[in-house]
Amino acid sequence: MLIALVSAASAVGGVRAQTSAYLEEREPARHALVIGNSDYVALAPLSSAKLDGDRVAARLQGLKFKVTHVPNIESVRQLEDEVLPAFRKSIEPGDFVLVFFSGHGFTYGPNNFLAPTGMGLSIKAGEVGDVAIAIESLQDYLEKRSPGLLLMLIDACRTIAGFVVSAPGNQNLVAKSIAEPVRGSRTTNSMIGFAARPGFIAIGSEAADQLSLFSASLVERIAAQDDDFGSVFKDVSVDVLQNSGNVQHPGLFDWSNTNPFLNPGATTLERERAAWQAALDSGKRPVIERFAMRNSISRFAMAARRWLDQHPQDSATSRFTLISPAAVERAWRPDGARVAIVPTFGGFAFDRALPLNSGEWVAYLDNEDLGLVPSGKKDVQPQLHRLKQSFLAHGAMVATADVGGSRAAAYPGRVDEVVKAGSRVNVEGFTTTKSGLPVLVGRIPGDEEQIYVQLAANWESPVAPVELGRSLSELILPPPVKGFKDVIDPALVQARLAELKQQKRTLTWVSIAVSPSIDTHVYDGRLARATHAAYVLKRAGIDERRISSMPAADDVSGDGVRLRFFGY
Repeated sequence: MLIALVSAASAVGGVRAQTSAYLEEREPARHALVIGNSDYVALAPLSSAKLDGDRVAARLQGLKFKVTHVPNIESVRQLEDEVLPAFRKSIEPGDFVLVFFSGHGFTYGPNNFLAPTGMGLSIKAGEVGDVAIAIESLQDYLEKRSPGLLLMLIDACRTIAGFVVSAPGNQNLVAKSIAEPVRGSRTTNSMIGFAARPGFIAIGSEAADQLSLFSASLVERIAAQDDDFGSVFKDVSVDVLQNSGNVQHPGLFDWSNTNPFLNPGATTLERERAAWQAALDSGKRPVIERFAMRNSISRFAMAARRWLDQHPQDSATSRFTLISPAAVERAWRPDGARVAIVPTFGGFAFDRALPLNSGEWVAYLDNEDLGLVPSGKKDVQPQLHRLKQSFLAHGAMVATADVGGSRAAAYPGRVDEVVKAGSRVNVEGFTTTKSGLPVLVGRIPGDEEQIYVQLAANWESPVAPVELGRSLSELILPPPVKGFKDVIDPALVQARLAELKQQKRTLTWVSIAVSPSIDTHVYDGRLARATHAAYVLKRAGIDERRISSMPAADDVSGDGVRLRFFGY
């Protein structure tokens, strides 16, 4: 075996087995509403809009959408009474919903409107919502069905010659281009792609056999296999810019945590499955929530939502380690020097993945606070003041065994209830019993009341440091260049492990680290890849008790996942 563990039981604990009960695959249903308004009565006719709708509808059918195709919407009443009720009724939570519109559009106040074919050239300001279709209202109406994703594609940012909204003073208050949409308070993943950005025109065609520039590129590119929609839309934007002589510039407004694949191939499906297996194996609610949000219309989205429904609170138990993940990172010595780490004591340990909000405070701890000592030390006397500083900086600790706790501030040493082994406690401070014994003050996640937990008696006993050995090898795992990017390439990890085995190395620890980012979507992708890297290491035979993670390491740059191997 490549892996030989020294005193594993004394340094780590807490194991949770993966279950296969959540590995079923179910592709969410796909629903599309396609409208091509060409036969305008009072406004300029748009011959190409009908063909836009026809071609887009056909393309979406080929992508497994159940398409509701309406060649012309004459009025708001027709849409609200005859089209939308039946369409919305078919939508189930988690489904993929797409709306495409080609026709005239305009902006009034903070809202964007689509013009029915029966709309006149002049309307009163107070009647705009009655005679024109508000995009934001349509969005809100469909989001109430909780789809996994609502994608709206609007080929409608066109000047309406002679169009007037009459208001007091006979002023025309219409901005003749689409404005930035107003986002409501809903949490549904939604995206709106416009044929032109605010202030730009969209070019259609008077010829009935010619698509508009935007729809033509969309029809050509939307079925690209293993391309996420964000990449597809960028390609569409480039096409339209080039074909319009830089006059028309499409824009995408994205309130989504997910990046959908309209035509996922075998590679994408394989990567999605790998990402889900890694998230599920973690057993952590935040990790599975992240997967559900980022992959809301994947084949495993339903399994993720079911897991979350059946685990309303984060698991009562947590994988833990007696040495801080930050200490392992701090022990890295490129010069080959050997370092040991004093394990924590008092009945509490660290989560194997450093909490996201604790990195900044942990950075202020010095090496001694984190337990770093020269290699070769046999027994080290614990220092209570350093333990307190470390616990407060890390923010959340994990009970290593069942321990008694009190809810009474006046009697912190009394035992009112039992804090189960593996339970996380958010550390808020320390106090003492009347006899001077140290007591941790904190809260169990989901519990608003403070709890007082006396530190275990071993806080006064000498402890043996954990020997990490030497800093053997560092590996940067880049994200995939194209397609689904929430995984790393397992072959790179396997190749490095094979090299270490050939060198007759014995591994003692692997540390995983990613760079922080103010962009939540980017950062969540890095965390997802770190989760997958831990899973790959475990599958390769690395004892999971010897894998720890730093989710916001300042000395890592870019989107790659860094692995550091320790041993002899």
